[in-house]
Amino acid sequence: MHPKTIIAKMYENDYPPGKVAEDLDVDRATVSEVIHNKKRSYNIATYIAATTKTPLNKLWPNVYTFPPKHPLAHAFKEQFKNLAVA
Repeated sequence: MHPKTIIAKMYENDYPPGKVAEDLDVDRATVSEVIHNKKRSYNIATYIAATTKTPLNKLWPNVYTFPPKHPLAHAFKEQFKNLAVA
């Protein structure tokens, strides 16, 4: 999905990039780089997918196709799994 479309979806759901950065305690630039597919972060991408109520593979097709290597990433995904249910 185009980065501007992702950002629009984030604003529609009241989760602009700055709020995502604050919630995850990361730099705004890092969130922007993930949105623009310049950096990869399964945790940030999963959070954005949950807050926009959009499947991860629809936001970034063929990018996050394998499970993360870091063992805590799965726990992080579980933490935000129910976030989309509002």
